[in-house]
Amino acid sequence: MTTMIIENKMANHNWGNNCEMSLRFALYGELGTVDRVRFDKGSDIDDISVKSDGFSLAYGGTLAGETFEEMLADYFMRVHSKKFAYVSREMKVYIMNKEEFEIFLTNNARLSHESHRNGYGIKIQARHESKKMIAFLENMMVA
Repeated sequence: MTTMIIENKMANHNWGNNCEMSLRFALYGELGTVDRVRFDKGSDIDDISVKSDGFSLAYGGTLAGETFEEMLADYFMRVHSKKFAYVSREMKVYIMNKEEFEIFLTNNARLSHESHRNGYGIKIQARHESKKMIAFLENMMVA
């Protein structure tokens, strides 16, 4: 795992978009646009999937399986990205490989449902950021 501190370059109402565009700026010096690409078709930035507070792994109903473990296995069989960046509220970026990201998810995500408007599909969703989650990421770096 590697880390970096970035600057929030956006005032967008969508925190996930802020994180993605700010990371793109830190890496390439340009903001670009947010790409809504499916996890199995592409990545947010090159081969990096960018995630932030309370992220959903994929839209509800797009992962096969009924349990957390089955859906997680389906995600990792199909995901296009090779790296996964979690951007904290403090704008610290934790860049993980697949194995590290799977450990992170196993300890910091749960099954959830989409809203009624979005059809109630089951999805994997990260818990909201907490001191415990950040401590987990920091401990992963040491291990």
